[in-house]
Amino acid sequence: EAVVSKLSTLLTSGRLSDSNKDIIKNAYKEMLPDSDAALRMAQQLILTSPEFHSTNTVKMSGESRGEPELPQPSGSPYKAIVYVMFGGGCDSYNMLVPHTCTGNKDMYAEYLQVREEIALPKSSLLEINAMSSSQICETFGVHPKLQAVQGMY
Repeated sequence: EAVVSKLSTLLTSGRLSDSNKDIIKNAYKEMLPDSDAALRMAQQLILTSPEFHSTNTVKMSGESRGEPELPQPSGSPYKAIVYVMFGGGCDSYNMLVPHTCTGNKDMYAEYLQVREEIALPKSSLLEINAMSSSQICETFGVHPKLQAVQGMY
């Protein structure tokens, strides 16, 4: 509870609603005993709250917003910046993963240590033979949903 209260003070100037505090406290408790993961989870949830994105007190009405009236098209060219935040996404370390490395280093073990809870299980990887290359691993794995990538090798 103290962690969420301190984060509320730091990130929302203490404006975090009781209902949002409860949600964040419960999520924090679910991540324990991993205090680092619990802290990250609490921070991420506060960053998605309306209190974080405003400078005044948020008053929840409980009512649904009506459909906004669409503006009339101007006929002029339009440019926009679109920001999309993916939880996980397709980054290089979950696209191509070390699988079997019989040399000096177990690269899959190192991958597990670095990626922690987002590491792909070895059993789910689609294998790529790298024996004819000078790579550190004899076999790499690609994400199970990337059969087309596996087919390229």
